[in-house]
Amino acid sequence: MTEKIKKFVPYRNVVFLIMCLMVHIAYMVAFFMLDFKGLAILNGISSLIYVIFLLTSCKNKESEGLIVAAYFEIIGFCFLSELFTEGDYGFIFFIVGMISVLFYLTPSYKNRRFVFQGVGVIAAVFVTVTNHVLVEGLPFVVRYSAEYSNFVYFINLVIALFTVLYTCLFYEMQIVMMKRELEYKSSHDVLTDLYNRRYITDTISDAEDTDVVVVILDIDDFKKVNDIYGHATGDEVLKGLSKCLKDSAAANDGVAVRWGGEEFVVMYNLPAEARIQNILKNLRDSIRGLSVLPDKKMITVTMGVASGRLATFEQLVNTADDRLYMGKENGKDCIVCEDIYR
Repeated sequence: MTEKIKKFVPYRNVVFLIMCLMVHIAYMVAFFMLDFKGLAILNGISSLIYVIFLLTSCKNKESEGLIVAAYFEIIGFCFLSELFTEGDYGFIFFIVGMISVLFYLTPSYKNRRFVFQGVGVIAAVFVTVTNHVLVEGLPFVVRYSAEYSNFVYFINLVIALFTVLYTCLFYEMQIVMMKRELEYKSSHDVLTDLYNRRYITDTISDAEDTDVVVVILDIDDFKKVNDIYGHATGDEVLKGLSKCLKDSAAANDGVAVRWGGEEFVVMYNLPAEARIQNILKNLRDSIRGLSVLPDKKMITVTMGVASGRLATFEQLVNTADDRLYMGKENGKDCIVCEDIYR
């Protein structure tokens, strides 16, 4: 669901402009067939304007400026349409609908949105007053047939409500997307895309108690990698190693976590250490095979391993950490369970 929302978001403004174009084209055809030439011409001009907007949007799908331009186009359209029809067709509803559009689809305009919305409210009030006070006797006012006024009035009200619904739905979609992104960021490390330490500690407290193997591994001489090749290369090393950990965890019913810095934890749902040795040797070989450093120098890691019940996770981590330290003291590039494996 989140991915679908993300794909839709960049096109939200374009979709709205297309909807506006479709409404104007439909009204242009309908009013032309009813011989309401003034309204047909006005909708034809608006249709042409939206074609220009859409052609412009091809270069920038997220252009909020086009939404602002559409807002003022609709104010002008509603003003003229209401004058032409003495307010009997309810075109003023479009301004009301656009106020919500302006708020939700132009977030980068911030405080200016309220100014634009104020302009819309003033325009709506002005048009209403004009229709009741000044419009009588104006030469361009046409008395269109009252036969269709209620129907068009209802259609315009529905269009305005649909516009508000569209923007509210989009806003809700954004809230859902932002919530899921926050949840993801709170449980994952940004650089490596692995679970973070907070996630694993919070999850374990609610998990079923099972047999697990906890592995703590540390990149050997990682500080030298940063000092010699730079931090950008160091980040690539972390990403490459994380990919190896994620693949190993996925293939062996485990979970990979960035514990902190260049230290990682992998927890496998396995009954004993015996089977883990082959898994970790394969993991070590995949890490050694990474071609990240400019001079193709091999990347090595030291691993500390402990097995037991999930309920004793903290104790297992401490045991694995002690064994990791033992491996560092004994030449690095090794796997330390109860014994040291190279």
